[in-house]
Amino acid sequence: MEVHRIGGNERKIAWVTRAEAARLSCIFRDAISPWSLKSVYGIAPLQAAQLAASGLIDRCQSPEVSFVSGAGFYSRQSIDDFIEELSPAVERIEETSGWIKLDTALQMVGGRPKPWAALLQRVLESRFYYLGTTSGTLRLDGLYLRRSESWHIKRMNSDGKWDLADELPDGFMIGDLDAMGYLNCTPNAFYDHVKPALRARRDTENFGIRDVHAFAQTYASTKEISAYYGLPCREISAELKRAGYKPRFGGSFWRRGDAFGTLFRDLDVLTDTPSLFRQRTGTGVRPLSDGEFAKLSNLIPCCRTSRRCLNDRSLINGIIWKASTKKAWSSMPPELGNVSEMKRGFEHLRDNGGLTRIARALAGDSR
Repeated sequence: MEVHRIGGNERKIAWVTRAEAARLSCIFRDAISPWSLKSVYGIAPLQAAQLAASGLIDRCQSPEVSFVSGAGFYSRQSIDDFIEELSPAVERIEETSGWIKLDTALQMVGGRPKPWAALLQRVLESRFYYLGTTSGTLRLDGLYLRRSESWHIKRMNSDGKWDLADELPDGFMIGDLDAMGYLNCTPNAFYDHVKPALRARRDTENFGIRDVHAFAQTYASTKEISAYYGLPCREISAELKRAGYKPRFGGSFWRRGDAFGTLFRDLDVLTDTPSLFRQRTGTGVRPLSDGEFAKLSNLIPCCRTSRRCLNDRSLINGIIWKASTKKAWSSMPPELGNVSEMKRGFEHLRDNGGLTRIARALAGDSR
């Protein structure tokens, strides 16, 4: 049976048929976020009940389901509504002894933070796993915890902030250092939280050098990563280079050298073939080549509501630059094109489904 991977990590993946994935396209469309296409294939928590009702979970080819959220907690929804709508899907997943991942349960809307402390308390009280969150454009989606009666996932201190438990339980896996964001602490403080437990388990099944990649995404220095893992700096550097990371700021900090990757790399989970731009390298964002632009233009002739937005080469360059750097438009290199036109076109793409069309095209869907 032809299957279609809709989310999860390398260990816990939900597999569905392509037809089933196509039926969920409306959910994918709703799950888009302004500066990241990562959410395109995610399932928003508020649509979780729809997913369970469709019977999709029962037909998953993997016994362990990683349930990936997308658009998150909408401002018009109350906490009670959020819990009520999510409960059926969670109970369905719990029946399969699966995992739940709520990476964007708390979206920043209009610059105003959601009532995250209260929501998280309700999540825990309602037998949910709280695994991470998103704040603004920063994705904090790398924590996986399996519930146990003998320990609390996290505890809330008197300031309303969350701390890790004193000891990390079995089944705890860290995959992204961005988790420090919801811990409200600096990278070094986060290392201090988890370093002893993780270093002791570095050679076990759940931990290893592969997790170094996640640390590089937060521009951690080689020395910091080395201290965390107890490995030589040379070994850390070699592993990062093999993984496609490049040194930044004189070699002290690392970033992924894949300009397109920030925008498109997670779309690889939507298709059996690597995305068109997966192998792009370089520390900066260079303009598209003629061949690359032609390939993308052929995939998606234009956005229905804005004829220019997908036919303007500079706009596509601007999308790549904006999504990969997260910088203000005013700091965009002038050689990439006209900033004001690019900004308007990008907003057309975002607001009228153009980004979703890009995702579908790269996933092999011609609609």
